[in-house]
Amino acid sequence: MLLIRYFNIMHNLYIQWCPIFFLICFSSIGDSHHSFDYHFDRDKKITVEGLIKEYRFINPHSHLLINVVNEEGSIEVWDCELPPANILRRSGWSKDTLPEGERIIVTGSAAIRSDTECAYDYGVFSDGTKIGSRHVFNTKEQKNNSNDNVEPVLDNSIPNLSGVWIMLRSNFESNGIGYGGMGGPPGPNEPNPWIGLFSGLGIKALNEYDPILNDPAFNCSPVSISRLWRNGQPIEISQGEKSISINYEWMDAKRVINLEGIVNSNHINSTLGYSVGEYDGSSLIVRTKDYSDGVIHQHPGLPNSSELESTEVITLDPDSNILSVSWIYRDPLYWLDTYSEQRSFQKVGGSLEPYNCQH
Repeated sequence: MLLIRYFNIMHNLYIQWCPIFFLICFSSIGDSHHSFDYHFDRDKKITVEGLIKEYRFINPHSHLLINVVNEEGSIEVWDCELPPANILRRSGWSKDTLPEGERIIVTGSAAIRSDTECAYDYGVFSDGTKIGSRHVFNTKEQKNNSNDNVEPVLDNSIPNLSGVWIMLRSNFESNGIGYGGMGGPPGPNEPNPWIGLFSGLGIKALNEYDPILNDPAFNCSPVSISRLWRNGQPIEISQGEKSISINYEWMDAKRVINLEGIVNSNHINSTLGYSVGEYDGSSLIVRTKDYSDGVIHQHPGLPNSSELESTEVITLDPDSNILSVSWIYRDPLYWLDTYSEQRSFQKVGGSLEPYNCQH
């Protein structure tokens, strides 16, 4: 039986944790697409100066391209990575925040595998203006009244799960990363925390997986339901009579939960599988199978086989209106035991933004 824990004290503290719509929530999220330490050396700071060639205001990361004159006197293009456009936009950024043709001095973390790439920390313009990667510009303040007068149940006593939800601040890492869990994903030189979970076939799959080259997110894949629940970007749930839609802003991922118990007659396996659901008191129970081979977590790698099955319990606390989501995986082919996680969410105003992943 799955145990759903309620953090009632924290729930009350976070009822108004985001008074400016999504602003504070997202301004501190960094490594929302990949594990930072697999691609950049945070202990090796570099400074480059040049003219802005282009600011690519895109997801899953925006990129500042700078024309830099090297020691030989020729121009080389530097690519400095910033947070996703949809997160920055909520903090008042736009494509014109880093305008083409302006001279800028950028300080950031050096890339591990490239001499002309960095992770942008901050930039200083010729007039002294300094803009950091987590800079918050003036935006219109919107009071979060989304929990006011919200009925916890619908007319037919079904829990009212519909709306836009954001992961509780208490579920984020201390550095603001939404990945959550075990102190953030382990670094490239740290042991795999799931090594004891694997069967012989699971170890073989792990050895064949490269967390840098085979990361499915580089193909704009939603990776797994764990990745979707844990990444920290908003989620929208829409309840219907025959099905429930769960839309995740990250990767524009969409799930349909069938409430009529209809099996997957096509037997088509996919990254997010095929889900059926049923209500049980204040909870929605979602059972999913027909997954394709993949990974639950990209770094350092938690591979799964097509035998993977999962059960999610989505529960609304009627007193705090906090949504608790727990899930448990079983993979009899790759794993020796089950694997489970949990996150909690608060309803907020607004709507999802298109993600439009680009690489």
